[in-house]
Amino acid sequence: VALLRFLADPRRSTALVFATLVAAQWLSSLYFGVMLLTFLVPFAALVCTGWRLRPSVAMVRHAALAGVAMLVPIAIVTAPYLASRNARGDRPTGVILQYSAAPWDYLTPHGRSGYADMFGRPNLPERDLFPGVTPLLFAAAGMAPPLRVSAIATMVSGALALDWSFGLRGLTYPTLHRWLAPYQGMRVPARFSVFVGSALVLLSAFGLARLFRRLGGVAAGVALAVLCASVLIDLRPRLTLSEHWRVTPPIYASVTPDMVLAEFPTGPEVDVAYMYFSTTHWARMLNGYSGYLPEPYIILRRELEGFPRGDTLARLKRQGATHVTVNCRLFARPGECREIIATLDGSPDVSLVSAGKWEAMDVRLYALR
Repeated sequence: VALLRFLADPRRSTALVFATLVAAQWLSSLYFGVMLLTFLVPFAALVCTGWRLRPSVAMVRHAALAGVAMLVPIAIVTAPYLASRNARGDRPTGVILQYSAAPWDYLTPHGRSGYADMFGRPNLPERDLFPGVTPLLFAAAGMAPPLRVSAIATMVSGALALDWSFGLRGLTYPTLHRWLAPYQGMRVPARFSVFVGSALVLLSAFGLARLFRRLGGVAAGVALAVLCASVLIDLRPRLTLSEHWRVTPPIYASVTPDMVLAEFPTGPEVDVAYMYFSTTHWARMLNGYSGYLPEPYIILRRELEGFPRGDTLARLKRQGATHVTVNCRLFARPGECREIIATLDGSPDVSLVSAGKWEAMDVRLYALR
């Protein structure tokens, strides 16, 4: 209600709309929240300079109001990130360089783009950045003189975002990475391409607005239809749908939220499946997947490669696991799964809790004694 009251006041609406958008971006993604603010710094500086804005009491008051509206959600999202920073550390330079864009990546379409078949070069993770032909053409129209202050600010901020997407290969990002902590935790500078795309969208809007001001009546309607059709053809997706698991393995009906599961096999591909299955039982798990894998988890996975032989069961108990699942459908070699089940069935260190079939293959839930 308070927000609606503020928005109803035209003297405050601009500041609060801006703050609400930034806050929403920050809540949806810490990554893009940082990138959005980075993009907005040169944009706001150029607009304020071009409009010759003079500081006033009202401006300071509205800016303070916008700052409070932004800082609350920013603090909510950022606090746990900062609290865990010592455990995570900064991103290795080699990883950042791998996910730093190169100029030719902007000529590489995504594998799900209609342009994918026209380029033989394989896509690199998060570095297939070709925006399509129509955004480039429309944006070029927006860069034609005479230029408004907002168009100039968009061009400069978009050019900087392009350089930032080059990450450690770029001109200015290495300085940001060296001196500012948020950039030291970023794995994928190439995601600044989102704001290169945002600049293209804004420039396209400036260019097409100029076009439609000159046209009128039937001509404007025809032009709109042609432009819409060209965008739909240009940015057509190539989607290949694949079936996902319709039902979860039956052993999870015996899982309770107080359990701690260690699930086998392990690995990034299957860990994603376990996280999906966890939405039916909400127990804690040793398995997991994210853009950051803690070093202890990598070491643990390496130590469990011989599971269940040696001291791997004792290692799991020391780690806090109470139960173990074995899913033969997710093993690359089904024979390995049968050997594991036979070993566990004969082990005095575990007891069988639940057994069944899933995708026509064995699944087991064992309790660690």
